[in-house]
Amino acid sequence: MKKLSDYRSLFPICEDSIYLNHAGVAPTSLPVCDAVHKWMLELARRGIHMGANWEEQADEVRASAGRLVGAGAHEISFIRNTSHGLGLVAEGIDWQSGDEVICCPEVEYQSNVYVWQHLSHYGVRVAEVEAQEGGVTVEAVERVRTDKTRLLAVSAVQFATGHKTDLKALGDYCKKHDLLFCVDGIQWLGSAPLDVKEYGIHFLAADSHKWMLGVVGIGLLYIDESMLTRLRPVLVGWKSTTAPLNSRMACATRRGILHSCVPIRLRYLSCLALQRRRWMKMRIYMWLPMPSIFRFVYMYFLKLGLALSRRQQPLGH
Repeated sequence: MKKLSDYRSLFPICEDSIYLNHAGVAPTSLPVCDAVHKWMLELARRGIHMGANWEEQADEVRASAGRLVGAGAHEISFIRNTSHGLGLVAEGIDWQSGDEVICCPEVEYQSNVYVWQHLSHYGVRVAEVEAQEGGVTVEAVERVRTDKTRLLAVSAVQFATGHKTDLKALGDYCKKHDLLFCVDGIQWLGSAPLDVKEYGIHFLAADSHKWMLGVVGIGLLYIDESMLTRLRPVLVGWKSTTAPLNSRMACATRRGILHSCVPIRLRYLSCLALQRRRWMKMRIYMWLPMPSIFRFVYMYFLKLGLALSRRQQPLGH
């Protein structure tokens, strides 16, 4: 069984300090430093060729994050920080003019207030609940809830008072009144167990630089499976689909245009060719023992042959 001194030895700051501000930014441990250094050193040595298994590593971390909150890996996304996660939720919901969000600016960290106030351009109103004993209670929420209320936003632990929110009671209340339940979990995760399913949480955001003893710039966003298809993606990139290297999905909605407009169809074909080349480089090219010879064969025979065969086909086919 390890001693306390064994754990303290992993944190260089403990050599000359007694650090008590984990609620602000936790000190970085040697294992975390080693992991970051190993990743950067691998990138420096191998460049793009280190990318063969980065997705597998990301999936492993996603599964670990899911276990931390009692969720499935498919319900976890990576975010920059808690504000980023809460913003994605706030801007992704299909708000209607007149909708209301309940939160408590009196005790909440600004990140869990501003994102909801910013929804005023959708016609959404923030209903402010009064704090009780330094936090948010069912009784306080009941006093301000109306038929227009759609979401309750709270912190699992209040940053200023240390009040530990009764998430189970609030989750049951939200379920009873058909409200969405969004939680800022940054002051909870890493300090105590949390089960999003047991507490009826729809959304939870937290980054790792506090009680999870991670680094600044990476966190997790939990979205309940029932909300995955209901939340509008705010930021869309190449990894936003189930088949990121398949451009057919992106072009499928314009299928009628593709077969009737030569310029767009040619652009579509060039897009497919680009995706094929990218796939070959990432999955095949990097593992061949003689890449220079393969490149010559691919560029001057395979690619040239495909180009010549296309020229012989009439337009529109």
